[in-house]
Amino acid sequence: MFCHVARRLSSVILDSHQTALEAVQRTHTQTGFTVTPRLLDTLYELGRKCSETFLDINDKFIRYDPVLRK
Repeated sequence: MFCHVARRLSSVILDSHQTALEAVQRTHTQTGFTVTPRLLDTLYELGRKCSETFLDINDKFIRYDPVLRK
């Protein structure tokens, strides 16, 4: 559905949360699939760091470009 949502949002000026929600809500496919958007009102803590365990696991699965690095 992402391609349909992206196409719908390409012609919309996103000046508010409500405008974005309404545009996404009007998204549908020819076969009848529709999108039900929700706005999350959760506040996230700023400046929170990842644990060392997560960073170690992350480094095992991510290959960095030798020129660009991290």
